Amino acid sequence: MDCKLEDLGLEPYICGYLGRGRTINYDGNIITANKKLSIELKEKYNTEAFTFENGRIICIQAGNSFSNSEAAEWKTEVTKLFKASNTVKTCNKSFPEKEEYFDIVRKKLNYHLMESIVIAYTCDDPRNKTEVVFAYEEECMSDVLVSLTNDIEKQNIIRRSLILQQDDTENLQILNTLKFASVDSKIDGDRVHVVGFEEDVNKIMDTIRSLSSLKKEKIVYLHEEELAILKMNAANKFIKKQVEKISDRPDLRWIIDGSVVRIIGPDEDTVNSCTECVEECFESRIFKDICENVLSSSACRSQLDRLRNKFDEKLVIKCGNDKIKITSTSDIHEEVVNEIKQFLERFTPDSIIIQSDRHKLDFFEESCRVSLENTFKDELVQIKRESHSEVRIDGTTQGISEVRRVIDTILVRVAWVARPDVIEFLQSEEGNRLISVVKEKYPCTIRAGHRDTRIQIVLGNIEEQMADVIVNSAAPDLTLHKGMVATCLSRTAGAKLQEDIQRQYPKGVQEGKVVRSEVGRLPCKKVYHAIPVMNADEKKAIETVKDLMNECLTMANVDKYESIAFPVFGTGTLDYPPDKIAQAMYDVARRFALENPESGTTLKEISIIMFPENSNVIKAFEAVKKEETRRTDDCRKERTKLLMDPKTLLTFYVQFVSNSKENIENALRYLEEHLP
Repeated sequence: MDCKLEDLGLEPYICGYLGRGRTINYDGNIITANKKLSIELKEKYNTEAFTFENGRIICIQAGNSFSNSEAAEWKTEVTKLFKASNTVKTCNKSFPEKEEYFDIVRKKLNYHLMESIVIAYTCDDPRNKTEVVFAYEEECMSDVLVSLTNDIEKQNIIRRSLILQQDDTENLQILNTLKFASVDSKIDGDRVHVVGFEEDVNKIMDTIRSLSSLKKEKIVYLHEEELAILKMNAANKFIKKQVEKISDRPDLRWIIDGSVVRIIGPDEDTVNSCTECVEECFESRIFKDICENVLSSSACRSQLDRLRNKFDEKLVIKCGNDKIKITSTSDIHEEVVNEIKQFLERFTPDSIIIQSDRHKLDFFEESCRVSLENTFKDELVQIKRESHSEVRIDGTTQGISEVRRVIDTILVRVAWVARPDVIEFLQSEEGNRLISVVKEKYPCTIRAGHRDTRIQIVLGNIEEQMADVIVNSAAPDLTLHKGMVATCLSRTAGAKLQEDIQRQYPKGVQEGKVVRSEVGRLPCKKVYHAIPVMNADEKKAIETVKDLMNECLTMANVDKYESIAFPVFGTGTLDYPPDKIAQAMYDVARRFALENPESGTTLKEISIIMFPENSNVIKAFEAVKKEETRRTDDCRKERTKLLMDPKTLLTFYVQFVSNSKENIENALRYLEEHLP
């Protein structure tokens, strides 16, 4: 029956076998393209190059760039030609309901898919469906289909093993050969196990035995202007990307050596394909576009003028939009070529994304962006805010480095406020006028806010806490029937908690580490397993608890959770002193909240859970809370209105952001002096 392309579930791609005619190289495989289709597309769209992926046309790579409507029109036209050719057929086949057959049949189909014999197939997990649907070119597919059917019916799967050699290069050849073969393979230590149908396994084993570690080499001779451009990192990346389409083998290398490019690879075909690719890159419009901005910049032209003056009568340099042409009455002086290389290496167009604190980037955009773009115009610097915490910088390597340096110098300082009336004033109209005066005198941003993270000490059972993250105090072997906390969590979570943690860490975890696991039936989203030290002096034990708690808070913030519940570490079997553990845990939570005000963290709630029957721990935390209340009262009596490092957990703060420490200190001093 005729193949209905849309029924294969491969939209938005067009798939099909295009008949016989001319050939196009892609990933080292030959894909035949219908001659009539090629001519029609060339005439209509002024292009010859197609991009293929496993036998499917993905897009037209060269010629005109398509709009969405043009691409849709082209897709419709090609689909009609496929259907009109009446050569694409579908066929259904079944195979035994064994999982190993599913993997091997899928591997073999992928192998034929790369050869453009099988065009597309759907193959579900045999536990749900045992049917394979092929779309194939009628003339070429019949023998493959018969062979595959016979293999499946015979069920003649065999296994062979290879011992890897000391030669890493030869091992890479073996592994890459297996990667693209019609068999399944697995590595176990120094052995490779090959599994597949008998004929395929024997064939691939013969191929591997015949492999040689000898390398082939070819040299591409380049004009001097091409060599100069080749040294640009961005162009270098472009060529590397194109070469990887030919082969992703790690033992394929290309090296710039004087005025030539040396291409070294495992075999002649691979080296030849890579050579053609490098040569074609210089004719590519995309490649020329990479160079255009650099070579037309005023900085580049100034540098070339300097070279003209330096080598006056011997040298003529013409700088176009996409190349540098060098001519001379004699051989081009090596010094000139080297200077151009060094210059272009420095003026390499690039693009990076920098992540930073939202308030730092707010200050950067408000106070620095425009001036930096003007200052580093010749470095092609352009800056765009991608999100509240990301900024993209385009430009040369040096320009990007300068912008990054400016962002890194931006400081954020937080002054905590003991008196709520201070915040009320700063948020009033009069307070805003005062802030404007301070910002004008000492360039910075100033904002008043309140702390979002709440710290609470709870009497209850850790396994019942409705938090995003529950922290477990576990033994290094992660056996969850040791210790009161682990036992309670394991009992509520069920067997899945122990199974998941053992699957991830069969050998356990080192003391002082924190690892994640699934939750089983616990009322949370994730369990963090923290491993205290088992046998240590008091000082080391307390420091480890602080480190574990800090690590858990950082992980929860990175994972974007809003609440976390801690047990009281080490006061059971490990016999840590309750008073010192209580003070240490509260200090860590307080410090985290002070250093991450408002938008600095996603965590809104940090809970420390005490078992009701542990009276010594309860008394210790009551003493900590009493001391915290006393400190808060003392802060409110302070004459200083803005506290840079309070000894208690305050609610309100004023944040200063600037690229000058002196500006922040002066702004803080001026603001405090003029507060009512």
